[in-house]
Amino acid sequence: MVRTGVPEVLKGVSAAVLQEYAVQCIREFNASPTFAAALGVSVAHVSHCTETALRGPEADKLSSERRLGLIYTHDCRHIGCTDTGCVLCSHSQQRRCNRSFAAKYLSGDSLRATCGAPIRISLVDLETNVPVSLESAGLPPNAYIRLAIVDTKRLESSMTAQTRLSPALLKACLLLRNNAGGPLLAERSGTCDAEGFVRVALSSRAGAAEWSAETPGSLGREGVSTALPELSVTGSSEALLLSQRATFKLAAWIALEGRCEDGSLGEQDSPRTEESHSPGRLPAIAPALSDAFVVATQRVRSASKKDIPHASDP
Repeated sequence: MVRTGVPEVLKGVSAAVLQEYAVQCIREFNASPTFAAALGVSVAHVSHCTETALRGPEADKLSSERRLGLIYTHDCRHIGCTDTGCVLCSHSQQRRCNRSFAAKYLSGDSLRATCGAPIRISLVDLETNVPVSLESAGLPPNAYIRLAIVDTKRLESSMTAQTRLSPALLKACLLLRNNAGGPLLAERSGTCDAEGFVRVALSSRAGAAEWSAETPGSLGREGVSTALPELSVTGSSEALLLSQRATFKLAAWIALEGRCEDGSLGEQDSPRTEESHSPGRLPAIAPALSDAFVVATQRVRSASKKDIPHASDP
């Protein structure tokens, strides 16, 4: 490739400033709908190819060395202090949550933190816990998140010290249907697919990325984080797994639209348009696995007790 020399008038400008300006111009030009139409592809596909080319082989090498993954978090609404040994807060109903998922839910109730805050899912560097953008993670435009319930006991029995959590391992532990044959994991807006998975879509627009869900997350290259949709479990863990100690976990992993987890095309998801089914490869991103929780029937609602009772509680 022939490199263009820097004009004399610009030689006094910092190389870093020039490079950033040139990269921004490239992104803006390649994000033009006219340019994408001339190539016969979508703007999202051109933007993805642009980011891949701009990263270069060295950036790809660094990206492959990072351990990326999805994690669950929440912004705790309780006002207790962060000192886990605080005696006052240990006896307060406003003590801060020590986990994102509650230990117990009732069938049909929203999956939220104990404090009532919505649970978020983020793409992060697992070594530093710093949020990662879609561009730096190398995710193609046809990537999305799949959510499903897994059997905790079966998953733990399949895991060893050397086993890495993967979609293939999760697949053997999935619980997709309740005893009535309906989806076990339900989403209020009804975006559960025919297999019983809840899908959270990703979309890329002109080089900036966003989560397209009912509650939008953060945008662009600052890192990906979004609140989960209103989810509920439609069957009790005891009835489904025939054990009072049985628990569920909520699993989330990245998948490609129109492709199976192993990268092959699915029969029901064959590509239809360039916009919704852009080709791409899926980088190694660790799935998210929630804290274990029990799901009870609505009949025990009146018998439910708070972890820390209050004098005014019924």
